[in-house]
Amino acid sequence: LLKKLSQQAHANAQANALSSEARSRATFVEAAAKAMLGANFMDTEETGQARGLLEGSLSVISEVSEAHSLTIDTLNRLAVLAANREEHQLSLQLLERALKQYESACQQVT
Repeated sequence: LLKKLSQQAHANAQANALSSEARSRATFVEAAAKAMLGANFMDTEETGQARGLLEGSLSVISEVSEAHSLTIDTLNRLAVLAANREEHQLSLQLLERALKQYESACQQVT
């Protein structure tokens, strides 16, 4: 279901007939679906598929400026996967990116 949702949202995000707001929402839905599917694969210890989906989510979500919590969660999950592969430097870089995103989101609120 999440895979189908991601595919449909991707198609909607590419549709020129839709308003830019509708395309932005579709982009967010696509990224969220990929992130949730990636999280499901993490939970079932299928890390190869999880990593690809989470990275795909991150590349899509970069187009949506207001998706801070999804970006932070995705970066944290990717950091866990990197640490599990003993890629500690990459894990640290991902965590630092998540922290910067969090700090940026906090500044926008205040």
